[in-house]
Amino acid sequence: MRVQVKGRNVLVTGSSMGIGKGLSECFAKEGANLVLADHPGQHERLEEWAAELGSIYGIKTWTFLIDLTEPERSPAGK
Repeated sequence: MRVQVKGRNVLVTGSSMGIGKGLSECFAKEGANLVLADHPGQHERLEEWAAELGSIYGIKTWTFLIDLTEPERSPAGK
């Protein structure tokens, strides 16, 4: 069974490098709009990557900076 993601919004954490970056590109190739989240220290890299994906694949991107290791900042910590 294949899930269609074209036109849908997909959240990818750790999306400016490694597995997250690879996954975000795979979803972008399939036409998904991306909600890209990463650590605040990756701000420039994340913004550049989001712009590149939007330009190449014609998708919408939104970026969020968050440290999910901080319990008070993560949904599980509330």
